[in-house]
Amino acid sequence: MQHGLPRALLVTLVAALGVIGCADSDAGQPEDLTSSVAPFQCADPIDIMDKPPDGWIRVADAVALPAARSLQRGRYDDELGRSFSKFGLVMRADRAFSIRVAIESQPNALIGWGTDSREPATSISVSGCPGRCEVSWQPNCPLGALGEWVVYPGGIWTIEPACIKLEITVGAETVTTQLPIGEECT
Repeated sequence: MQHGLPRALLVTLVAALGVIGCADSDAGQPEDLTSSVAPFQCADPIDIMDKPPDGWIRVADAVALPAARSLQRGRYDDELGRSFSKFGLVMRADRAFSIRVAIESQPNALIGWGTDSREPATSISVSGCPGRCEVSWQPNCPLGALGEWVVYPGGIWTIEPACIKLEITVGAETVTTQLPIGEECT
């Protein structure tokens, strides 16, 4: 006489428990950000201007980035395990583009600008932001102001100081540029 569950039912239960046990095997693991894309919304620019500021370099006629010999690494973010280098992203109004951290600068660097800049990723994609201010809370971007270039808050998060390579793509053209975060680019 056999006691307990029939053999077929027992095999099914063991298999099901194995699948359930594996379902959360990635829980607690760090998120793989090597191909993540940060959301970008054109809401709430912090400034609007007719040309990029002095000391900034235009890249692919879509963005302007600081031309400093070395950008300061800022505060350390415990949650991300990285230091934040804050600088606005100056972008040409109504120009679609993407910015991607080059493979050789990953996983050290993550980027993020705009209202979702607290969710850094390895790339952002911008469909083209209007050259006008639509809110009145920013002193440098009063309601109704117009300009060819708009500025959004954000920056780069790095684990270590480095010369970070960024790829800016507009249409079929990709331009690689370097940003000296905590150390000079050679």
